[in-house]
Amino acid sequence: MRRRLTLSGKAVAALAPALGLRFVRLYRKGLETDLATVSRAIVAARCSSPTRWASRPSSKASSGRRATRLPIPNSGALRRWSETSLRTAGPSLPESREPELKQMSKEKFSARRVVTRINEKGWSVIGIDGPAAETIEFAFGGGLHEIWTDLAGPLDRKGSGDSGTGPIGLGPPSGGVKIRWFTVAPAPAGLSQAEIEKQVAKAFHHIDGHHDQPDVSRGPAMHLTPSIDVIVLVEGSVRLVLDEEETVLRAGDVVVQRGTNPAWICEGAEPALLVAVLISKTFSA
Repeated sequence: MRRRLTLSGKAVAALAPALGLRFVRLYRKGLETDLATVSRAIVAARCSSPTRWASRPSSKASSGRRATRLPIPNSGALRRWSETSLRTAGPSLPESREPELKQMSKEKFSARRVVTRINEKGWSVIGIDGPAAETIEFAFGGGLHEIWTDLAGPLDRKGSGDSGTGPIGLGPPSGGVKIRWFTVAPAPAGLSQAEIEKQVAKAFHHIDGHHDQPDVSRGPAMHLTPSIDVIVLVEGSVRLVLDEEETVLRAGDVVVQRGTNPAWICEGAEPALLVAVLISKTFSA
């Protein structure tokens, strides 16, 4: 049975000249490798780029010491190296978060939020480390998961309370900021368009958002809040629908909503996960 390696950040940095950038990129994506694979990669790298492995003077060459050469380790040497030196070289590279995000969107939403504050000594500490403050799941799929709400006025850095709790509203408080996750699910099977529109209208009433729907001609979830919103698509694919245009977004895309009237439609078979930062603003026109 092959033994798997858990390389630290320093170890990957040390191997980078030998194994090449492709290996490092693959490893940073969370892919595993084994002892034999790494050994073969080092041998191949030495054969293809001998100058990369040429003798180099050590940092103490000026003291008369001989120049050193990086050896080609066999499986035994590499195993001993991985089980001793690499264990204390530093924290391991994080694995890919993709499976975790899929589990959150497909089953129970369990993303983590960390909120900092200033303690009585004036030092920065973690004030909250846990799940969403409030969650609402819509009958037609998707939902809102509150992270933080900040009211108008000076920033209270020392407060130990959780301002993310309380009734969930669509937009931010006047002069304040609202931060949340939200999920957009595929249209539920077996429901007619009329039933979906009825459920959406009921959901917007529940979060007091029906006042912020000036025009729903392009979709029942169209809404316009007095705010500038920064929306980051974390997982999945969604279609951003506006009054006259629309576009498909992929994971990593960012949308800046400048007081416009959008709707979000899931483009995939699984729910999409987004993060929204809503900043209250008055409109100039």
